[in-house]
Amino acid sequence: MHALAFIAGALMWWVATWSVLRTLVVPRGASKLIGIKNRLLRRLFRRVGHLGRSYEWRDAVLMWLSPVAILSSLVLWLLMYLVSYALMIFGTSDLSVAAALREGGSSLFTLGFASSDRSTLTGLDFVAAATGPIVIGLLIAYLPTMYAAYQRREADVALLLARGGEPNWAPQLLARHAMVDNVEGLELLWERWEQWAAEVTESHTNFPVLVQMRSPRPERNWLVALLSVMDAAAMHMALNPSLPQGNMRVCLRQGIVCLQQIAMSEGLSI
Repeated sequence: MHALAFIAGALMWWVATWSVLRTLVVPRGASKLIGIKNRLLRRLFRRVGHLGRSYEWRDAVLMWLSPVAILSSLVLWLLMYLVSYALMIFGTSDLSVAAALREGGSSLFTLGFASSDRSTLTGLDFVAAATGPIVIGLLIAYLPTMYAAYQRREADVALLLARGGEPNWAPQLLARHAMVDNVEGLELLWERWEQWAAEVTESHTNFPVLVQMRSPRPERNWLVALLSVMDAAAMHMALNPSLPQGNMRVCLRQGIVCLQQIAMSEGLSI
């Protein structure tokens, strides 16, 4: 019984550690464990959002999805570590399950009120005491990088307000440039949004929680903005076939790649 408890605790410790490393350290997106948890959260928030009939209600509900997903990941990891250390302590001592859970929690959260002077437990206590601050520290270091990517994404989306209205609309984007005799300025727009799409591809596949992080304004949406720029490029090519189309085609292609890569990271069929 004790040996099985120790093995189960060691396996849970490995799963939790792999999930932390895969999500916060290795730049390849969230682990499967976090992905499953986030999909369940997404379904829950969408069901709550559909309880209201207005778009404003759904937006107000869904804006909390990303923060809850981030915090719930930390809670999940700490709970897994708590149970794993409790199982390993139970498997290597004569403590009861409740006492092992109490000592594991005391060590993991560095409270120290239930430490033991036995060598085996003292070693586990030291490892558990290091685990909590490391996981919390990694998440704290993860947040600035993620929010920096979010701000870079939203900066260019906000600039489209003057060019294509809000919500962004491709015909209006083209019309406003034509009204001020600035069709040539679209060349800079195609180049900028090619770079934007490449940056979003990298950040949103490495930090999938950004996909669900909504814009500051209810009428603003990064995906709608990208689609409006892509539609504008396609319309401009179709309506002006005699103009150079290099930048437009590259921008449109980079947008398609961006959507494909993000869809794949979200487990969506293409």
